Amino acid sequence: MDNQSSDLQMLRFRVRLKRLFDLARRRNLLRGTGDTGYLVHCLLGEVFGDGAPKPFHLIGRTRSGPGCQEWQEILAYSARGEKQLREYASTFADPQVHSAIDWPTFAGKAMPRQWPTGKRLGFEVRICPVVRKSEKENSKRRIVELDAYQSYRQQQAKSVSEIDGREQIYRHWLAERAEMRAARVVEMQMVQSRRTRLLRRKKNRTVERCERPDVTMRGHLEVADGDAFRSLLARGIGRHRAFGFGMLLLKPPTAGAC
Repeated sequence: MDNQSSDLQMLRFRVRLKRLFDLARRRNLLRGTGDTGYLVHCLLGEVFGDGAPKPFHLIGRTRSGPGCQEWQEILAYSARGEKQLREYASTFADPQVHSAIDWPTFAGKAMPRQWPTGKRLGFEVRICPVVRKSEKENSKRRIVELDAYQSYRQQQAKSVSEIDGREQIYRHWLAERAEMRAARVVEMQMVQSRRTRLLRRKKNRTVERCERPDVTMRGHLEVADGDAFRSLLARGIGRHRAFGFGMLLLKPPTAGAC
């Protein structure tokens, strides 16, 4: 395996929204959703196969060029380098989905291999703070996802103590994730919290709509284990990492970043 495929890469590229929505129509995915993350997940899978970059982060829509072409910009981590991804897409991708990527702007860089213990970094991450629980339905048990805050409220329903606020619960959820043992959170705050409608495909391949918490956290952390921290970047945090959640974005450590 060469260095380009063994190093963790950060990629930045953009996709044409018209081509993205054309793909969604062909896959019958557009009805009743604004889940761009799921559509991007489908597109990347068709362009790059099993090596599709993830986790990824949706930066925002931009308008550019004649006729105000609309784009969705994306940041992503990948075990494959820029050259390897381009070659795979050129060899195997259907021309219609291949043309959805703005290839002239497709760029990548290698992330650091070493992360010294104690290194302080700023961070931002979009998370889906849910917990999985077993529930009984028609004499059968099934696994369901619950908003971490709603789950906490249910557990504390009979408690006489004051119920903690939503931000505190989400901060606790993030800090206790197993993957976060790679780093120690020094400080963080919630900068956005909303409910988002998502598309997900069930085991029988039908598509269902659901609603989940969509939260952005920002703060500072210190690296606790360099190798584990590298794995954390590559894996992402929490559930729905393949759909636009969980990518840990690093920032310079600055005073008052929160």
